[in-house]
Amino acid sequence: MRGHKLLNGVDAFWQRPAIVGLWIGLLVFFSVVGVYYMGRLEPLELAAYDGLIRLSVSAQVSQPRVALVTISETEIQSLGHWPLSDADLTRVLGALIPYRPVAIGVDIYRDVSVPPGHEDLTRFLTENSNVVFPMKCRTIGQTGIQPPAVLMDTDRVGFVDMVVDQDGIVRRGLLFMDDGQNSYYALSLRLALKFLASRDVFPQRDPITPDYLRLGPNVIQPFQSNDGGYFQADDRGYQFLLDFSFNSRMFPTVSLTTLLSGKVAPDAFHDRIVLIGVTAESVNDYFYTPLSQSKRFDQEIPGVCLHALAAQQLIEMGIGERTPIGTLMSWQEILWSLMWSLAGGVMGSQAQSVRYVGLTGSAGLFILIVSAYTALARAVWIPLAPPVLAWIASMGCTTVCMLSLEKRQRRQLMKLFATHVSPEFAETIWRERNQFLLHGRILPQKLTATVMFSDIVGFTSTSESLSPEILINWLNELMAVMIRIVIKHQGVTNKFIGDSIMAVFGVPVPRRSAEEIRQDAINAVACALNMQDQLVLLNQQWQIAGLPTVVMRIGIYTGELVTGSLGGVDRMEYTVIGDTVNVASRLESFEKTNLSATPLHCPCRICIGESTMKCTADMFEMEPMEPVLLKGKLIPMPVYRVVRGISCKFSITSKMGA
Repeated sequence: MRGHKLLNGVDAFWQRPAIVGLWIGLLVFFSVVGVYYMGRLEPLELAAYDGLIRLSVSAQVSQPRVALVTISETEIQSLGHWPLSDADLTRVLGALIPYRPVAIGVDIYRDVSVPPGHEDLTRFLTENSNVVFPMKCRTIGQTGIQPPAVLMDTDRVGFVDMVVDQDGIVRRGLLFMDDGQNSYYALSLRLALKFLASRDVFPQRDPITPDYLRLGPNVIQPFQSNDGGYFQADDRGYQFLLDFSFNSRMFPTVSLTTLLSGKVAPDAFHDRIVLIGVTAESVNDYFYTPLSQSKRFDQEIPGVCLHALAAQQLIEMGIGERTPIGTLMSWQEILWSLMWSLAGGVMGSQAQSVRYVGLTGSAGLFILIVSAYTALARAVWIPLAPPVLAWIASMGCTTVCMLSLEKRQRRQLMKLFATHVSPEFAETIWRERNQFLLHGRILPQKLTATVMFSDIVGFTSTSESLSPEILINWLNELMAVMIRIVIKHQGVTNKFIGDSIMAVFGVPVPRRSAEEIRQDAINAVACALNMQDQLVLLNQQWQIAGLPTVVMRIGIYTGELVTGSLGGVDRMEYTVIGDTVNVASRLESFEKTNLSATPLHCPCRICIGESTMKCTADMFEMEPMEPVLLKGKLIPMPVYRVVRGISCKFSITSKMGA
């Protein structure tokens, strides 16, 4: 017996909605992980990352350390040729020197001379050590582009290669690259190091991980192929996540024409890095970034702006004003998604309405987005797509599962009660189901209720005088009226025993107070009196139709009883058992043969026990009878007859029970 109870307890535990939700959340989590390792979530995650970047972008650069000199399409047309000749380039560089910039970066290739002026450019580069020229690294399928010969193998050369994701957006920058033989610095890193050197900040190896670069207080960890929302991305070279929290279009910018005309403010380039680059559409040096809201041309930015952004970011890292964007470790990302998947399952298991699902689901999404936004504002990229998918899927699947289970339970519950109670009471039973329903079965419980039995006097002899068809129709008409009256008075028609009706008032929802118990007793007695009134009308109709008239015995008793469901999956019914049921049955059946009544005036004998009397004494007129020894009892019990007035009397010749 103990083992049986233990098994039932274990079974009940694993079938609890929250536990079911946890199981579904766990299954959804493994599904999301599977989708992630297929690489299907990367586009969603990168799109979410871009959206968070756009939300967090600052209105301006707090303290720009980079200024731009740009060459537009109009200026190229006015020059009449492209590229700039060595003489033109020397003149541009020479115009910047009086402003005393920390370093000058040129984002214009010069692997071959463009006469005239080659000697002048070579001499200028030899005399000015703060000018850095670009190169393009040699990669598979590409030969690369060399810097000016005079700068070969110096620290005044930096590559301008970009890392473009598969969706055409630049999100990562490069610090170092190698071609298998030599290592190269990025143009932005070269310029940033020159600026930091003027502040006595120099690059170092991280003491913990010597392969990592340290700039000032910050260690720049190299990007790995599965960092953030990426899946098996190209992580060759020393990559880092570009910080687009400020718009690269907001650097101080001077056109080539303005520079050469001398109409530049004296402090425009002082103590700054100056980057010279092309913004002309014909040169096609444009890129999409997370700040691009579409793939239109006006959403692209020139490459020189990207180099400026990377240099600004590296400078701020070196002087401690900014930290590199970091990512969670793999196990942390997995744990984060697992937590949201399980939470979605648990919350879905508590779903009680569409509104609840909508509000809870939206609240979870809001918390996820705010968490990811806040983390990114603190330079930590928390993946958004996997936990969002896990949250929505686990909550949705669990809600569907719970609604399906609820539908089945409702069907089972209504199968037990709906045809025997009023629609309003049926809905009350459903709303309060958690008090007495578990896994589709009525929980056995002890409660206080009022039981009523009614039986037709002399039914056997009456049935013998009627044909089967007439008998059944006559009996159905009577039962239909009686059932409607029980339903009207919030009772449950528990069962039919031949021509008898058993009704219970106060089930299946347990009563919480004495007043509720009292009201159930009042409803039962009122129901019996209403039955009597309707039976008078029926008898009058049947007498006219030549059908038998009916006299009824009714017994009512209030007390403790046990409720539950009996049966199996194919057939199950709600039942009540206990001494209260037996007493109500005995009150109905005692003095069967010595009852006299008038079918057309007072066709019902209504007897109640003392417990029911105490609950209803102030509501109905009743007459005490001598104590009756009911079957199964050792001592006589007080019995009371409910009457409506002096016209309603019964003749009881004996007080001994059957």
